[in-house]
Amino acid sequence: MLEKLNDLNNKDKLTLFCGFVVLISVIFIFSTDNISNNVPVKEEKVDNINEIINNRGDNYTLTINETVGEDIYEHIFYEDSKLKLYESTTSEFGFLKYDNKLFVVDGETKKLQINNKDASFINSFYYDYDFIKEFTKSCEYEYVLNNKVQCKLSLNEYLKYYNNRYNTNYSGNDYEFIDINISYGKKIKTINIDYSLFDKLINADDKKHIVDLSFNYTKNHFSEIYDNYKDVLES
Repeated sequence: MLEKLNDLNNKDKLTLFCGFVVLISVIFIFSTDNISNNVPVKEEKVDNINEIINNRGDNYTLTINETVGEDIYEHIFYEDSKLKLYESTTSEFGFLKYDNKLFVVDGETKKLQINNKDASFINSFYYDYDFIKEFTKSCEYEYVLNNKVQCKLSLNEYLKYYNNRYNTNYSGNDYEFIDINISYGKKIKTINIDYSLFDKLINADDKKHIVDLSFNYTKNHFSEIYDNYKDVLES
């Protein structure tokens, strides 16, 4: 064998060497593919998502981006242990809630008074967090990526919760779904819900309707606001 190799000229030796390297490379690639294919993919446990959803605490900023058709609306809710503040691109006013009483803040004078303006965005069921906690109990979450899960909640299952909460009698099916995507850490980070099929059912509306909730847990401190308006708040 060595004699035959020695008989080859330099060009033939180079060609033979290159072919040998290619063969070894191909064998290595196939062997590593087989190894990787046999290694099980580790999926994170997602059993505690509802617990994480329920424990957001009482100090956070919630930014809600609501897409309806081609329009995008932003609502921002601020909360500490005492006060709740609300603002939205759908309203020229800011709102403040204290002890279950809702006040409106005049943008120019900063005067605070009992609310007499339309603040319906505050209580929209599309992003009512207490309601979201209810119907997501029926979710069977699927792992997507690290700290991200998804749930396809049947339209029929969602309507059970909706009908019970709002005393309606809508009926759906089990083959269309409300898509829910969640990211989390020790606390909930984002919740994205696609209500398009629900809107199509109750409003005969084909527009997409997607709500994206994003939480920021930087501490809010509204003690100065409380002190400024204490007389009005406590009256």
